[in-house]
Amino acid sequence: MNSTDTTTAATGTAAGTGRLAVGARAPGLTEAVTMTGAAPPVLGRSGRSVVLKFYRFANCPLCNLHLHSWVVRAAEVKAAGLVPVAVFHSPVRALREQLQQGAAVPFDVIADPDKRLFRAYGVEESLAGMLHARVAADNMRALRAGYRSMLPFGHEGGIRGHPADFLVDPDGIVRLAHYGADYADTLDVDTVLNAARDLLPAPPPGPAPRPAGRT
Repeated sequence: MNSTDTTTAATGTAAGTGRLAVGARAPGLTEAVTMTGAAPPVLGRSGRSVVLKFYRFANCPLCNLHLHSWVVRAAEVKAAGLVPVAVFHSPVRALREQLQQGAAVPFDVIADPDKRLFRAYGVEESLAGMLHARVAADNMRALRAGYRSMLPFGHEGGIRGHPADFLVDPDGIVRLAHYGADYADTLDVDTVLNAARDLLPAPPPGPAPRPAGRT
């Protein structure tokens, strides 16, 4: 869940793959639809760095387990100057009905049932990706945490899909691109926060504190 493999080419796509390379301009989110109907951040124009997290379908137990770690630490992530955004290949209706988070997700969740963004970012899929010991281990953790799924072939958008993570700077440039080797290989909060400190400019300072005794 905290693997740190990333693409390292300078621009465009990584050689010999459809992967988006470090140094490339991130594909825009302007046509994306969020679960709440809110407009997603405009990459390169929001003045903030964005963390894009790609998951599979809305009630995927693994995805919900991993997403929850970002939900409970969202304030910490935002305080570090990062805007988290999750992308699922389920439609809005499924996200609203099936995303298994006890409280509202405190950041944008994009519905991408046509997988337009998945293709633009080179996100990969395979059946072999589920055949890894850490996938079985995380599935057990998800079940113990109460996350359940429907029958495997009942999911809109299918069951295949590796996670992927992207760190996009305020200019809209990809500074970190992680493509999961299997269904459980997604970057955790600490890994991304550490990478952001190394790879991104410092976030703009907050308002200066008021002098004592002044209102």
